[in-house]
Amino acid sequence: MTMNRVRCVWANWAGAPGYSNFYMDTSVTDPTPIRTFFEAIKTMFPTGLTISVPGSGDQINELTGTIIGAWSGTVPALVTATGGTGNYTGCAGGQVQWQTTSVVAGRRPLAKTFLVPLYGTKYDTNGSLDNTAVTTIQTAAAALVTAMSPNLRIWARPFAGTALKPARVGSSVPVTSARVQDMSVSLRSRRQ
Repeated sequence: MTMNRVRCVWANWAGAPGYSNFYMDTSVTDPTPIRTFFEAIKTMFPTGLTISVPGSGDQINELTGTIIGAWSGTVPALVTATGGTGNYTGCAGGQVQWQTTSVVAGRRPLAKTFLVPLYGTKYDTNGSLDNTAVTTIQTAAAALVTAMSPNLRIWARPFAGTALKPARVGSSVPVTSARVQDMSVSLRSRRQ
């Protein structure tokens, strides 16, 4: 009923800081596969942008969402992007949808990691992601799922309930696949 949160920090760009949260089983204290994922796609981002994957973080009670402790383990090296130094938009990019075969409250939970900002040359002439970008990100995401299976988790947060929708406690389920769509996304906030 406890999971480790890995809060990756994006820095060194005009919209910084940004955060990408990953959840993993408490039996895992080495977030190196997450770092490997970002390292594999570092050419997608403007040169100089950095992503720090921490070697410690909070332990979360998946039922309530409260912090109940801390974990520590291997500290991965900093990822430094190498995509280029030209123009880019600070609020647009791509995303990975982390999927599961598990069902929670009659639905399949879905998690997303926003990859923002993508470097300007990673887009097609129609405004979507170019094929190379989609393939590169999809390959890296699939490798992360394989490397961490079944310990990479999707967290279905607790819900207080409404008159139309019953309350539920939180739960976490294993990520079983990843999907990268050929479309650009934009962010209004960095909550991930």
